[in-house]
Amino acid sequence: MSPLLFIAMVSLILIALLYWIINSLDSETQKKKHTAPEFKWETAPEIVDSNSSEIYMPQNSIKIVKNCEGSITVLWHFPPDSTLISNNAKLENKELILRVYQIIDWQTYFDIAISGNSGSKSIKLNNCTYFYCTIGYKNANGFVPLISSRTIKVKN
Repeated sequence: MSPLLFIAMVSLILIALLYWIINSLDSETQKKKHTAPEFKWETAPEIVDSNSSEIYMPQNSIKIVKNCEGSITVLWHFPPDSTLISNNAKLENKELILRVYQIIDWQTYFDIAISGNSGSKSIKLNNCTYFYCTIGYKNANGFVPLISSRTIKVKN
């Protein structure tokens, strides 16, 4: 076989291989590009409960919900076998405390004793300020926080 014929055959094989690789890449991207189905959901008022006050609470969480002007509801959820509480073995004899921080020009707080691993507490607030809440317990060294909420602004 002459060297020129060998070079031509190898070149054709390489070009065919390159063409096959490029086409297979295009087909993979086309497979990945799919359009989401257009669902036509019915939203008639008789099948939608607009008065539902159910809020999803993941495990080991605390959430602040604004109710009306100057009022909030704090919700919390710790399962009985919560790792957050079990990692703090000293908590077994301690009472859980909801500490509400109010931020105006400085930070002030007040404590509310809570019972149970899940629950909620409505709180009436005084001023237009920022608030956040922490659940923890008190020991000889002071307050030990377990979990904190996000900060929200409440208008009065």
